[in-house]
Amino acid sequence: MTETASAASARRAPAYYHGWNIVGACVLSQMSALGLTLNCLSLFMPGWSKEFGTPISVLALGITFFSLGCALWAVPAGLASDRVPVRRVMGFGLLMIALAELLISFSQAGWQIVAVYAVLLPLAVTFASAVPAQTLVTRWFSRRRGLAMGLNAFGLALAGILFPKLITTILPDLGWRGVWQAAAALVVFVALPIVFFTLRDRPAERDGLHYIAPDENVMPQALPFTQIARDVFGRHNFWVIIGAFLPVQCLSMVNSVLLATIALHRGLTLTQSGSLLAIGASAALVSKLSTGMIADRIGNRLPLAAVALLAGLGAIVLGSAHSFPAFVGGVILVGLSQGHWTMLASATAAEFGPAKFGRAYGIISTFTTIGALAPPIIARIEEGTGSFATGLYGFAALAIAGGLLALTLKQPRIAR
Repeated sequence: MTETASAASARRAPAYYHGWNIVGACVLSQMSALGLTLNCLSLFMPGWSKEFGTPISVLALGITFFSLGCALWAVPAGLASDRVPVRRVMGFGLLMIALAELLISFSQAGWQIVAVYAVLLPLAVTFASAVPAQTLVTRWFSRRRGLAMGLNAFGLALAGILFPKLITTILPDLGWRGVWQAAAALVVFVALPIVFFTLRDRPAERDGLHYIAPDENVMPQALPFTQIARDVFGRHNFWVIIGAFLPVQCLSMVNSVLLATIALHRGLTLTQSGSLLAIGASAALVSKLSTGMIADRIGNRLPLAAVALLAGLGAIVLGSAHSFPAFVGGVILVGLSQGHWTMLASATAAEFGPAKFGRAYGIISTFTTIGALAPPIIARIEEGTGSFATGLYGFAALAIAGGLLALTLKQPRIAR
């Protein structure tokens, strides 16, 4: 009787699992890395263009170079997350975020902002956000992994809800330089200490008893990169995941970089543009949470297809929108597609497992840079034709095709 009671007690879930603290710290790090530099970028671009005499299409190239740089750093970040304590990886990234924000605040020409986005921010963001964060969450959860990844992924969405309204409120008083300097101070004195002292690489056996399968909490094997790459590129699901994800990422980047410009071009105000960013981010928050929970129950195939189709429909609406309500409908649809980040992590974890996740996710993340080509392409089309609609409709077609491709994803039977 005593042994039975003891065994039952050992199986009883702990009152609180530190893994949820890990998720919270990862969310904070991603908010700090991406909230101002990406979520609110479109709010600064019209002002920068006017002050420095730099075309929007040139400023948007900063995001293209940024994403190319992220692709270069994604694999090193994944390998570092597998081999180095993640708190050091993310702590280093946050320090570089603060430095980049300070450099932007002292810029005297548009090319200097583009240079920071091209050179320093890729390293900073890659080491402070999705690759190490999702790697860490994968180690702390096998049960309820989709929910944990959804919560982790909403760092960017939560920043998108909070930051645009805040920025449009304080921008007239602080000026854009003061905003970037204040953000750098918050990263160093608030986010960095919390992240560094909260993160642990893996749960103890007792801690993770109810969240980690016994055979999952293992150190990854050190393998040659060529062998790792063959394992990743040789899988059917890898190409399906990439094909469904990339068109959605293209439209996500368009929304982040050009939404305010498109809205102002069609007669909306800067305040309305900030509201649209917040509305879209709210929808993204819902999507990132719900897609993870749905994937826990039914697998990744249908949620991955759904986010791609929603992105396509949203782009069609934005292509024809000329009123605030129409823009709201479009950004809600695109926002609801932002569960594509949750699905990217969830599908990768299902395919490769925790021991290989960091390296596989790093390789897959190199392809996400293609999404950064969309904003300058669409901006250039508008500068040549006077309309954003053509580019938006083209990427909408790609997203719908990606949704159909996602239906071919092979997935294992879902354990109950």
